[in-house]
Amino acid sequence: LSNQDDLPPVDACIYEEDPTYQLATQVLIDHFEEERASWGGRRDVDSAKTCVIVTLDVHKVRETDDKLILWASVAENEYALYDGNKYQNVSGSWIPSRITMEKDSNGQWILAELIQADDGTRYEPSIIEFCDGDKNLARKLMAGGGGKSCDECFLMYLETNGYSGPFEVIPY
Repeated sequence: LSNQDDLPPVDACIYEEDPTYQLATQVLIDHFEEERASWGGRRDVDSAKTCVIVTLDVHKVRETDDKLILWASVAENEYALYDGNKYQNVSGSWIPSRITMEKDSNGQWILAELIQADDGTRYEPSIIEFCDGDKNLARKLMAGGGGKSCDECFLMYLETNGYSGPFEVIPY
């Protein structure tokens, strides 16, 4: 039997260098952490001890003084660590998205809107819609790739937080 480690919060600056993408990544980490907290535990995983890693493959940015919009393929994975060296990708997704952030009354960036691709027959049309009809941008979002892998970023996160490898992957 393995013991699940209680992982510390994720700081996007560990693996994302660009300040704009770092900001958006952190806002999404917080969003997905909060979303997952409402799910409760699953199988033998204590959700309160897991962490969420988010990576962005950004294809377009529009920024004003008080609004930031990114069109990106968003990868987000939840990880659990056991005995300090065995990890499992508990769940995850890869979804073309439009991320809108706005400044609140204190001047801090907050997530104003997250539009993600619909499933099934609405997948492609929904992406074209949130790309404002730009089919070339929509195709880039659907193609994906090019971004850092969540696994790579998770290993950086572990090492930054004092865990040392080699790390063993536990199959899902």
